[in-house]
Amino acid sequence: MLWGLSPALDLLSEYEKVNTLYGKQTINVLLIGSTDGRHILKTMSALRRHSVDDCEVNFFVMDLTSEFVARQLLLFTIALEPEDRLGIQEKARLWMEIYGNTLLRPVTAKYLMSKAVQMIHVVTNKNYQKKRLPLVDLDFLKYKEVDQLENIFKYWIRNRYSLAKIWDNNLRKSLGTRYDAREGVFDWDYNMKLHEIDGGTRVCVNEYKFWRKTGIAYTWIETEYSIGNPTLAVGIGSSGDSLFSLGYLGDMESGPYFAFGTDSEEKKMLEVRNDVNVRRATDITERNLQRMFHELEHGSPPGDLYTACIDLGLVMMKPGNVDVEKEVALDYEPDRTPEDYSTIPVPNCKVFFLPGNAMEIFPKKAKYKEFFDITFVAQNFFSFLNADIMTMMKPSGCLVVETRKFVISLFKDTGSFGVEVRNKLREFGWEEVKKCHFRKDDHALFKKSSSKTNSEKDIDEQNESEIVEISDVPKNNEQVLTDSVIAECAQLNLGDTSISVDHTSEELEKSNFVCLENVEREPNINETEIESSSGGVISRTSLESIEVGYKEDATKKLEYEEDTAVADKDVVMVTVGENQSDEACSEDARKPKGQNQKDA
Repeated sequence: MLWGLSPALDLLSEYEKVNTLYGKQTINVLLIGSTDGRHILKTMSALRRHSVDDCEVNFFVMDLTSEFVARQLLLFTIALEPEDRLGIQEKARLWMEIYGNTLLRPVTAKYLMSKAVQMIHVVTNKNYQKKRLPLVDLDFLKYKEVDQLENIFKYWIRNRYSLAKIWDNNLRKSLGTRYDAREGVFDWDYNMKLHEIDGGTRVCVNEYKFWRKTGIAYTWIETEYSIGNPTLAVGIGSSGDSLFSLGYLGDMESGPYFAFGTDSEEKKMLEVRNDVNVRRATDITERNLQRMFHELEHGSPPGDLYTACIDLGLVMMKPGNVDVEKEVALDYEPDRTPEDYSTIPVPNCKVFFLPGNAMEIFPKKAKYKEFFDITFVAQNFFSFLNADIMTMMKPSGCLVVETRKFVISLFKDTGSFGVEVRNKLREFGWEEVKKCHFRKDDHALFKKSSSKTNSEKDIDEQNESEIVEISDVPKNNEQVLTDSVIAECAQLNLGDTSISVDHTSEELEKSNFVCLENVEREPNINETEIESSSGGVISRTSLESIEVGYKEDATKKLEYEEDTAVADKDVVMVTVGENQSDEACSEDARKPKGQNQKDA
């Protein structure tokens, strides 16, 4: 991923949920797969909000490709440009264009080429790097990785990257026969997928559909985008004096909006009128970046930056067409002279970029045993976690795991991913600080756990379901659902009867469902478990018929038969009358309470 699919975090605030910062001399942070440096910028900007005046914060960045390292170096350089060199509004827009647009304005493309020249001096001249960009340290990188960075920056300078055409070709391959109806596909994905995600509605339909079509995420009035963005190219290599790339291999479904565009400290930016966002995710991103850049330079949060502006979220603008055959090649030769000024100083902070094989070699070094106080792991890098890497984390530290909430293509797998995360970290001896709902929360926070008995582990494994979808349940069965499962369940299908259960037990009671409280576990019972399509597990009992229970049935007792198991917590029970057909059950399920009582 070329951008993060979760909001930027102040990692020190996450650490304070587990431990105190008081008296800390050094905080070491490990970021695995963060790709865009958003957490680093957010944490550094909020540093003075914490009582860590004399504390050093060291960020260690593990990314698999040199292209991600090069992009982060450029984004740090833009974010830390002094205000007398680059105004805060123009800084935010430059940062956003390079971060998430396939095409750039000519002025942005010229700026990018000029900074690429300076980045070559940074990676090839250590003394110059300490002066021009003192925040970063590249000493861990191998010589061949430094050479690769130099080739990447040279590729950016030549800028012959026809990204608009590459985007369109990728779109044709991914949609296939649906390409001609792509507007309908984008509209379906927005309304039926993105809107199902908590926070996804912050993205306006116009900006999302325009990004899906062209790859241009951030737009403003009276701007023209015509130059390809070479920072989105991956697989850059050299053959003699020529340079090549493998094209664009990044995200084409979710978008770059979620790092800074779903929430804001200025609540006016989140205003909604008639179920329509007044401000776009683009506007929210721009305002959040302006606040962050101001705090980085001046050391304190700014006042309310909200000013009167056009409410573009309410405007149905017709996006311009991007002609993939007429992409402009910029004829510009940047100045090769090294710049003689430094970036904004960030006291007590340092960013170390690690080599590509760091996850293999660093756990073997004694220096890094129990070394990191905070560890962040991206959702697509979680499978790389192993027992050796976990030994580098301090027992008093915290582990932040990104969820797949904003990964549209994998959203249905969020439940099984949550089960995988919990099971794996339980094996390593880590537990959740607060129970995470992997469909609604951006991140899950873990800490080192105390030892548990085997029986306690078995109970945890039984109650860890995230999404439960049970279909084609045969007759003569009674379903017992725990209260936590009901709260997170998407839908329960009982034969021809479909009962929506994505509510808590209190909400279900209002809909005449029965909530049986404080049901204790029957001793010596053999459990039968059904594994759902998402990897969740739920208990099932064998009875004679299926029906929806109403409040009048609340006095009924639970009768345990063979192979019956009930969790030792509140349950919501769906029962059935005897000898009823599926059709009759479905009909009764839709009847109001009074009608059923009258029929009885």
